[in-house]
Amino acid sequence: MVVEYYVMVCFNRLMKVFITRILFILLFLSIGLANSVSSQNTQPKVYYTAMGDSIAAGYSNDGRSYVGFFLNNTEADTGFDVELIDKTRNGWESENLLDGLGTQSFQTSIQNSSIVTWQIGGNDFIQARFRYLDGNCGGSDNQDCLRNVVTEVQTNWEAIFDQILSLRQINRHLLRVIDLYNPFVKVDRNSDSWSDNENCGDRSCNDFEVFKPYFDQINLQLENLANEHNVILVKVSLTFNGINGDEDPGDKGYITFDGIHPNDTGHQVIAQLISDSGYSPIWPPTQSDGPDSDGDGVPDDDDLCPNFAGSPQTDGC
Repeated sequence: MVVEYYVMVCFNRLMKVFITRILFILLFLSIGLANSVSSQNTQPKVYYTAMGDSIAAGYSNDGRSYVGFFLNNTEADTGFDVELIDKTRNGWESENLLDGLGTQSFQTSIQNSSIVTWQIGGNDFIQARFRYLDGNCGGSDNQDCLRNVVTEVQTNWEAIFDQILSLRQINRHLLRVIDLYNPFVKVDRNSDSWSDNENCGDRSCNDFEVFKPYFDQINLQLENLANEHNVILVKVSLTFNGINGDEDPGDKGYITFDGIHPNDTGHQVIAQLISDSGYSPIWPPTQSDGPDSDGDGVPDDDDLCPNFAGSPQTDGC
């Protein structure tokens, strides 16, 4: 009996030690898990609406585009948890984007986003280019469609800017518009589709010389609109085509097999150009003056959720 009693006492002591250690381990794990969850919750979540044509959609590049690369850059550079709202569409022209902006789906996406990028107009010009090459552009010089596309894109872009800015505030949301690059420099320099065009001195202009003034005018119009509306323009054309617009991006290794759309390298270059423009005004965050009832750093006058402590990057919600 004495032996059994001491065995029982020893067993009970061992069990107490064992249970104490198990509880300590469980407590340690629960604290670590809580800290991990807390750390994850400190990352502000922001929404990013990307709009554009097949370039933004990653056509001919397995769906990988500057949109995804820029999203990754943003997360790495700012610590934000960025969720993409993809409004890119293959084949869209400027009129299509303008029509899209009139729908509830696009408007809600933009209203809920702290980051908005758009790139459009390339297909407008490409269609006019094809008509010129086919001899169906109109006018005695076969250039009426080129003149018309400059005017049409300008009109659509003006309405696009107005629509987006009516849904977003420039001083509180990251807005970036991306200009057009010319993928046909080398091809058009070696082509003369309209031999009656003698606007290049004593010879007929090659196709590049015909297209370039119209292409440059479209990009200039976009630059003027961006400046007028205080929106940062990302000049991809400078990197892809050079300062004089006469460099072929294919020679730089930026274009896919189709001769039009960027490959991974090209898209990464575009994404980095957007990132290089900075993340202002959403990062680094700044605290504005004025009453802040919920203490989340967003003044009550600007806070969409004034009774809930949210994040400055999500308008206080």
